[in-house]
Amino acid sequence: MSRKMRQRVRESSEPGWEERRAKRKDAISEEIGNNVNTFFNSGTVSRDMPDARGAVVEGGEVKPRKVLESSLRTVYGEFVEQNGQVLSFSTFKKLKPKRVLPFTSHKFNECLCEYCANMDLKIHAINGQQCTRIKIQDRYEASRLTLCPKLPGTDYKKSCIDWQCNDCGASLFSNHMQPAFEGDARLCRVVWWQWGMVPNPARPTSSKMMKVKRETTFEELIEATSDALGPFSLHLFNAKWQWQQYNVISGNVPPRTVVCCMDFAENYTVRPQDTPQGHHWTNTQCTIHPVVASYQCLSCDGGVVTDSIVFITSDQTHDYHAVQHFLAKSVELLQSENLSFDRLITFSDGAPTQYKNRINFVDCSHALVDFGVMSERHYFGSRHGKGPCDREIGVIKKSVNRSVAARQVDMTDARSLFELCTSRLQLPREAEHSHTKRRFLWVEPADINRDRPLRTQTKPLKDTRKHHCIKGIQPFVVSVRERSCFCKGCEGNTPCINADASGPWMAAELAPTRRRGQTQPSVSCNSSAPNNPMPLPAPDNALPLPAPDNATPLPAPDNALPLPAPDNAAPPPASDATPLPAPDNALPLPAPDNAKPLPAPDNATSLSAPDNAMALPTPNNDTPLPAPVPQQPPQQDRLTMKVGDFV
Repeated sequence: MSRKMRQRVRESSEPGWEERRAKRKDAISEEIGNNVNTFFNSGTVSRDMPDARGAVVEGGEVKPRKVLESSLRTVYGEFVEQNGQVLSFSTFKKLKPKRVLPFTSHKFNECLCEYCANMDLKIHAINGQQCTRIKIQDRYEASRLTLCPKLPGTDYKKSCIDWQCNDCGASLFSNHMQPAFEGDARLCRVVWWQWGMVPNPARPTSSKMMKVKRETTFEELIEATSDALGPFSLHLFNAKWQWQQYNVISGNVPPRTVVCCMDFAENYTVRPQDTPQGHHWTNTQCTIHPVVASYQCLSCDGGVVTDSIVFITSDQTHDYHAVQHFLAKSVELLQSENLSFDRLITFSDGAPTQYKNRINFVDCSHALVDFGVMSERHYFGSRHGKGPCDREIGVIKKSVNRSVAARQVDMTDARSLFELCTSRLQLPREAEHSHTKRRFLWVEPADINRDRPLRTQTKPLKDTRKHHCIKGIQPFVVSVRERSCFCKGCEGNTPCINADASGPWMAAELAPTRRRGQTQPSVSCNSSAPNNPMPLPAPDNALPLPAPDNATPLPAPDNALPLPAPDNAAPPPASDATPLPAPDNALPLPAPDNAKPLPAPDNATSLSAPDNAMALPTPNNDTPLPAPVPQQPPQQDRLTMKVGDFV
């Protein structure tokens, strides 16, 4: 080894040799490298992979991986729009983290947004036609073709997103594709696919999601794409906006505030190693529900702690009762560690049976009663709820599968999964100061309270799917907003900077439903209140309330019985009321068995024969007439009967 080489080796072993080393003039600065790394890990650029296949082992430790939402060229365009032309595309591609995979590298992309998947299938069919040279890069470019241009660093106008602008819309996309209709291109046949619900042959009353084959003309394909781009632009904007707001609030958590992100994992199937043939049909499943909490560190100034609280249970019912129980246990755990906070911000997807329904809104309005803090519920865009919970799920499943495959543990049920995670996956592993935590809590199925009639018997909130922000005010009263916003104005109780995009706050009342025989629940109820409260006794000196002037008597029910008259009741006074006329179809009342004839009045006068009455003629023969057969009178009104009707 030469003298110069030995000198370099000695210098490289000394601390701080990197700073003394000469750098190239065109070298990438550390700040730009950190910006690229942060940009690639943003939720709007890449998404976490929740399955075990998505995790990777680096240095003996399981770490999650992410997949880009769009192509590298599109991602580079977004980076240049935010940071300027600070590096080339080739350098940008080299700086991509290894754990962030390209859009087309993953073998099986699962749990995707069906709206985005259908738009990708349409674009793939358009680009695959030989009759046209017009190409669309991806779904984001297709959406941009229908909107007015925006300034760099700004968002699209709300009127354009809602398609209320007169200068943009589906016509812009049709005009862009107009050169493709040269000659007979519009009439050429196109085969393309779409995801949709089709009848299930095994169960005629149900349906299932299937990939359906379509065969239309090229012009009909363009029309179908143009029609789908209407709500699709709003769909993409909501997904991007909500993720940006989560990154803002979770990266810079305000004082005395806890930001939570929670999601249900796909049920984990416990598979022991070396199982017999028949065990495949008796696999045990368990529920995994992470709650990733972010809050300010109590030991250092400005540090944000990421605390993953993972719940494991054998209960497989994913409903709003389980969500409320998991959230209550998370708040209880944080408060037991002397973490003082009075504001709870929760992010989740918009699953209607788990996180976004009227019962969740009622629980949010009772947060001050239940937990002693004010609660807010924020929701990601539809079908775009992948977040930090998914990386925890991927790490857990990958680690457990590796331990079982190596025959290090015996997995039999959900309890054994919890014990394995507690012993091997908790962070920090030693009693040291760390801003990354992971702990596991076991939940018995019987501990989840699903008997809460005072919370569940409420009317639904109008336009639930349009609101992405719910804030509790008081029991059964919430404030709703179209989109979330954590700008300086919203956090400082001043006018919102993004009011055009987020929309105004609107108060809404969650009125309890009242059924016959039930009383309206009190607004101060909580989860521990009894279901059958006793009525308060009336005081001895209570006076009846006077009836208002415009009071209307309540109608008597169908099965009401007349009240018995009291013993000292006086007969009602006679009045000059006029008797009601008999109806047309009234029948004479039959005389009772013990009826007695009424005596004739003193002034009764016998009927006299009329002047024109004629005597009946006598028959020629002396044979007496047969006795008439008595007949019943016809069924008609007795007031209209005549004397001749009885003959």
